[in-house]
Amino acid sequence: MSSMFSEAVWLEFTEILVPVLAWAVVWALAFAASLQGLTPASLSADDRSYWASCVVGSIHAAYTGYQALALLDLPFWPGVISIWDDFGARHIEWELVLLVSLGFFVFDFALTLCSPGMQGQKLVAVHHLLTLGIHSSIPRYGMFAALSAMGYLAELSTPLVNGRWMLSVTTGTGDAVYLANGIAMMVIFFFCRIVAGAFYLYEMFVLVPRHAPPLLSDMGIQGRVIPPLTLAFYALNIYWMYKIVKGALKALGLTSSKKSD
Repeated sequence: MSSMFSEAVWLEFTEILVPVLAWAVVWALAFAASLQGLTPASLSADDRSYWASCVVGSIHAAYTGYQALALLDLPFWPGVISIWDDFGARHIEWELVLLVSLGFFVFDFALTLCSPGMQGQKLVAVHHLLTLGIHSSIPRYGMFAALSAMGYLAELSTPLVNGRWMLSVTTGTGDAVYLANGIAMMVIFFFCRIVAGAFYLYEMFVLVPRHAPPLLSDMGIQGRVIPPLTLAFYALNIYWMYKIVKGALKALGLTSSKKSD
């Protein structure tokens, strides 16, 4: 029995953990390259670190968001699998995307903890932990690819979120491009994280039980904790949406500026 257990652990290590850690190293190298070649020299050391993080984060978001769109059969973007009746199926292509993505979240979580320029991003660290907890089960158990891809539509808003900060330290917050980016960010964030997130919850709590098997519980303990982790992830996005709307109203002069965050 112990021999079988050791063999299973070793197989998991070689097929999942090793690729994830290897991709974490690749993302770290991309961060270093961005820090050296794509970061304005005029920024402070902390801001340079955050800028490089924004660059690699935007690359990761664009890649995973596009791959999620390409996989899902949505009314506005025909894909491969239906989110209505094929949510429990295995798709190797998406699992490979997840290995790349999980490597990014491992790298960026470590960066958030270790880099002085990132240590104020506590909610980002929470976001990364939630993502790792929710999506690492997909390549491990080989099911629920469509459900995972639906959740990854949230990443489509990330380049605009990063762009907002990058514009604020270069062109300033009064620039027309900054304002246009802020409006686009608010709209995309709402549809990709709030609306798509609500549908993701509908899939998880209504469609999956209704059309089972498979069930999330078929993925063991990790499958059982995915629903509460997903609710926490959605609550985090609602909080961020509130902050974005509040900032937009303030920028448009529609709220009082007596109180500040």
